[in-house]
Amino acid sequence: MSPNVMADTATVAQALADIRKIAPAAAEVLLQISSVCASIAILSASRPMFWFSPMLVRCGLLLTLNGFTLLIRLPFLHGH
Repeated sequence: MSPNVMADTATVAQALADIRKIAPAAAEVLLQISSVCASIAILSASRPMFWFSPMLVRCGLLLTLNGFTLLIRLPFLHGH
């Protein structure tokens, strides 16, 4: 292998490692916000806020799965 190919391979590997760190962090934020929304919904008896919480959970789960598998390219995580 030429040095340029090895450098490109290392760059791609680093980029994938960075994405694998960012995606679960974004998912964790969504999951935490969903638990706060559910708590607010319970305290205020707000049904719309309660139904917003499971939507955030689903988004968080999808981001978590995508963070491990990298099946879908998300522009806000890739920086392009």
